[in-house]
Amino acid sequence: MLSSSTRLILDLEKHVKPEVYLDLLRKHGAELEADLQVIRSSQNAYSLSSRLPNEVLEKIFLEHATNVYWDWEEDTKLRWFRVAQVCRRWREVAVSSAPLWSTIILSHPEFMKLMVARSKRMPLDFTLNTEDLKYIRRESKHRERLHSVAELLSQPARFRSLAFRIQKGGRYVALRELLRDALASNSRVDSIPPNFLTGGAPALRLLELERVAGKTLPTAAEFYTSFSTLNALQKLDIVNWLPVEPFQSSPIEISSLKSIEVEDNIAELTQFFCAIRVPSIIRTNVKIGDRDHQGPDVDRCIQAVRRAVDDAIKEYPEVLKIDIRNFDDEEDTGLHPSFQIWHRPGPQSSQETDIFLRIPTVHLEFKHHPASLHGIFASIVKGFDLTTAKGLDIALCRDVPSDLLLEVFAPLPKLERLTISYTPVCALFARMATDPALQPAQGDDMSDLKPYFPSLSSITLSSVDLEEDGTVEKEVVLRAIADALKGRPEGYSIEELRFELCLNDVEEDHEILRAMLPPSIDVIWDAFGQSDEMDPEGEEVSDSELA
Repeated sequence: MLSSSTRLILDLEKHVKPEVYLDLLRKHGAELEADLQVIRSSQNAYSLSSRLPNEVLEKIFLEHATNVYWDWEEDTKLRWFRVAQVCRRWREVAVSSAPLWSTIILSHPEFMKLMVARSKRMPLDFTLNTEDLKYIRRESKHRERLHSVAELLSQPARFRSLAFRIQKGGRYVALRELLRDALASNSRVDSIPPNFLTGGAPALRLLELERVAGKTLPTAAEFYTSFSTLNALQKLDIVNWLPVEPFQSSPIEISSLKSIEVEDNIAELTQFFCAIRVPSIIRTNVKIGDRDHQGPDVDRCIQAVRRAVDDAIKEYPEVLKIDIRNFDDEEDTGLHPSFQIWHRPGPQSSQETDIFLRIPTVHLEFKHHPASLHGIFASIVKGFDLTTAKGLDIALCRDVPSDLLLEVFAPLPKLERLTISYTPVCALFARMATDPALQPAQGDDMSDLKPYFPSLSSITLSSVDLEEDGTVEKEVVLRAIADALKGRPEGYSIEELRFELCLNDVEEDHEILRAMLPPSIDVIWDAFGQSDEMDPEGEEVSDSELA
């Protein structure tokens, strides 16, 4: 089939002079040859992408490559490689970009070697994940792939990030042999590679260690001493990899560490935080995994966490917000509590590109419901100074007694904002209504009494059932709220009461509650949850600030 331009030239043969026609044919032939040259070079000079500078193309490839590292499907992880083959110029840009090849993909051994070679001297990122059973079954059939990992791990000085997530290793012989070879240990299959723990990885910034329960661990001395040699380490994630025995020496300082997430039994966690000091830490996430822990055990663990992060907390001593949440346990044994303490960001953390490191936090989570919530609350109050806290968020806490919440948080002198979500509120407000400061004055001693939450100005009830699963009449809930707020002494009044996405909420309720409350309290009903996103200080946050 001829193109329209070619047909037009042929139709002119009978209408122009021969010499003019020959000239038109030569010109058209030259145009066709130029088009063929473009096709042969696989490059379209007229497309926008062909005019992109090499530096911009490289950044596009890097963005695509680094954003799929978590996907263990090989075809997805290699998609950037296929895109780079669109034309000769794109391929040249990709091949010459050493950073592009530094995120190593567990693939064919020859391709892994090619990636290492093309990465030149760039720091490497590598993850060995055994969580996906289909992935492991596929890889366990390719022993040469697994042993190429051992060869890769023999170059620890080049690693920027290393993640071992060993959850199903005991079921696969090939994987066990891989770990035995890679970690240079015949007895401790799941230990950290010894050459990583002797200063062999000076560029290592991220280390993730996760193992299946029951495997033998490294000794405390080699485990803890090793971290003092990882001078560039910024993020450390450990799940069930902590030594059992205590570290019989002075605490090890990990001065470069910014983020730590660790999950284990309470005894191992206590020993771990007794053994380290993290003066530059910003994000601390502690998950207590065992079921049988007593109040003194919790207290010792929380005190150990506080001592480990104490030097860092001195840099941002003001607590901006406290989160208390419960989560469904995986084994359906009830709820387990989580406590998160947000601090005011310092100048250094506000410059962080990682959003998780912008606001200093300490997060304590119990994987199973503890025997005594009172002991946990007391330990947290004892371990962390909460008197500067300005906000309190309570979510999914139907099993936390109202008396306990008031005992711990009502005296906080600077608490301005209270948010309650997915939690029954009738008992809490009914208890707040019995506040001695709300009762008629009986002598001089009562006149100076401060009410619960003396600085409280704003209350938000979000996704709260105003009938509490049919166990309480709605009028009783509204009356309890009104009684708790309307009688506060002068100078301690609530300014705003907000309802967001509440259940069993109808328009008539708005007028009923407004009639119960003084006009100075602004009652806001938001049926769509469209309130502005707030930062921990209560100020609006723009999308650009969160980007």
